[in-house]
This record gives sequence, structure tokens and C-alpha cells, in this order.
Amino acid sequence: MISFDSLPGNTALKSSLRNALSGRFPQTVLLSGDDPDGLKTLSCVLAAAILCESGGPRPCGTCLSCRKAEQGVHPDLMMIDAGDEELKVDLARRIKAENAIVPNDGARRVTVICHAQNLNPMAQNALLKELEEPPGYAFFILAAEQPDALLQTVRSRCTKFALAPAGAAVSDEEAAALLAPYLAAVAAQREERMMLAALALEKTPRRTLMGVLGILQAALRDAVFFAKALPQPPLQPALETEARALARTVPASRLLAVYDWIGELIGRIGRNAAAAAVTCALTSDVYRICFL
Repeated sequence: MISFDSLPGNTALKSSLRNALSGRFPQTVLLSGDDPDGLKTLSCVLAAAILCESGGPRPCGTCLSCRKAEQGVHPDLMMIDAGDEELKVDLARRIKAENAIVPNDGARRVTVICHAQNLNPMAQNALLKELEEPPGYAFFILAAEQPDALLQTVRSRCTKFALAPAGAAVSDEEAAALLAPYLAAVAAQREERMMLAALALEKTPRRTLMGVLGILQAALRDAVFFAKALPQPPLQPALETEARALARTVPASRLLAVYDWIGELIGRIGRNAAAAAVTCALTSDVYRICFL
């Protein structure tokens, strides 16, 4: 039966996605991680959840829509997996044409693009408007092992969720204990406290730190929703107090800029950035983005 439990570990990520699915789920999502099989599994489960007909937790795994998605025969699910092949502009045009048609079975249509980093620049540019302003029924899931290979204009249009690297498992409670002091320091505009909290994060093993920073991105997204007074359950309930404080201090546009910067930092850590560079990014760079 298709469910989030088919993906091992990644407790915090699955919790964030379940929380997001209980409200207004973003129409354009970027899933990143270094495990292509894990990304495809997560993409399939998330697509089923979006299409699920259950009134309870999704995907339920038992409704007709879930069963069709699991069997790969759902008429409103477009799954693109061309392996390592370059994805060209003709594909982008086909995606746009498919999404111009209203759904067959239900109220939603989902397009999953595996190995999305293989979209060439022309294909990415052709999809920009579709990703930014999709029809109300259209949802896009971009799964990328190398998200930095995507154009910034594409990445900026996506809500990002990161699959934890192997050995990077961290619980919501552990992540909250690490991140709460840092978020509180940012909200208080106290750069010296930000540095102390960043130094504590610096001591976290590299691959675990990448998972923690993915949770930080989810908390920043919560802060953006709070700042804009949008009705959405928090992705990280354990950090709701800190996210609300941040929303009162930092404009939504700057929170979004920090969100993107943390994504860049995750990529740098994956490329073995020095610990001092991580501390600097979480301290002076974030302070500058928020307040200068």
C-alpha cells in the first residue's frame, strides 16, 4: 500500500509534508537529495497524496485514486523519468499541453519530473510561467539530485523539501533543540547570539547538519506564511513560537531570501564547505539579508 512509511527514515521531512498536505499544499515543489531511488519513491507517494480522495490523512493507500497512482495508471499523473538523458524543450511543451487539459478523474493533475536537473535551459525557461502560475488544478513535483543545476528562476518558484542524506536522520525534537536558539536570536536581531547558536550547529556532523538545515527551511516557510497571515498549518509545530516571532521582526520578502540562501548553504555543505564558512553564512550573511 502506497504511503510515506515506504520511505525509510526522514521522519522530520515526512512530518513536514503531512502537515503541508493537511492545508493548502504548494502547487510547485522541488524535492532534493542524493538518493535518486529515494527521491522517486517520495515523488510517487507525494503525487498519490495530492491525488488522494480521502478526507483524512493522505495518501490513504486504499481509495481508487491511490491504487491507480500506485499501479502507474492514473490518467491525471504524468511521471517523467528519462534517466540521465537531457530533457529538452519539446518535453516542456508536452507538459504545458497536458496541463492545459482539465483532470479526467478528480480535481487535480500532477506532473512529476525525475532528475529535473537534466532539464536544459531552454526547457526550464519554457516551463517558468507554468511553474509560477499553474492552473488551479495543476501540481508540479521536480525531483533533483543536483538542485543547484536548475536555474535560480526555477528554484525561486518552488517550495523546497530536502531528502536527508544517508546518515543524516534527525528527529523533529532534536532539530528543534538545535534550531530554536538560532531562530530566537535572529528574531531578536542579536548577531552575537546568532553566532553562538551557529557555533553549536557547526559541531553537528556534516550530513546531519544538512538535514537540520532542511528543517530550518521548513520553519522559515512557516514564518513567511505567518507574516502574510495565510491559513496554513505549520510544517514544524515544534518551532512555531520561534517562527511567529521571526514573522513579526523580518519582512516576508527577506524571509524568502533567507530561505533561498539556506538552500545554497545546504549545497555548499554537500560540497564540503569549511565549518567556518557555515558559521559565517548563518551569522553575518543571514543578519545582512534580514536587517541591512
